[in-house]
Amino acid sequence: KGEYYSDIKQIVGSTYSSGNMEVSRPCGYNGPYDHRIFSDEIAGYFSKLVNSSGSTISLGGVNNVRMMNNTFVMPYHFQFEAEGPAASW
Repeated sequence: KGEYYSDIKQIVGSTYSSGNMEVSRPCGYNGPYDHRIFSDEIAGYFSKLVNSSGSTISLGGVNNVRMMNNTFVMPYHFQFEAEGPAASW
């Protein structure tokens, strides 16, 4: 339990609704966790916010949108099992 954040980056050429993005390790957290489960949750949340009918940014009916250096600060809480060895980095 804690207050952590992650940096996310959509992979170039992918659609906003695909959930195909790079998700960083939770900043400040060095304990065990399953990165696949964590990144799937974060990518799913982001794609609900930014897509053709997004609650934050709606991109319906447009092509070739490029957004750079945007910061979205939106609290989102979820729980998952953290198992395995702690990170050494």
